[in-house]
Amino acid sequence: MLVLGDNDVKGIIISGGYNKQLDYSAKMVPNVEVYSYKIDFRVKKEN
Repeated sequence: MLVLGDNDVKGIIISGGYNKQLDYSAKMVPNVEVYSYKIDFRVKKEN
């Protein structure tokens, strides 16, 4: 990716879990946001 001029580059990390290593790594890189995801599903018998 090529960034021209004074444009800021921002990034995101999407993770299935959050831990100290991820926290430390994210703090070392400017303009990075960390998100975690949670998947919840249910199985329903229909007949």
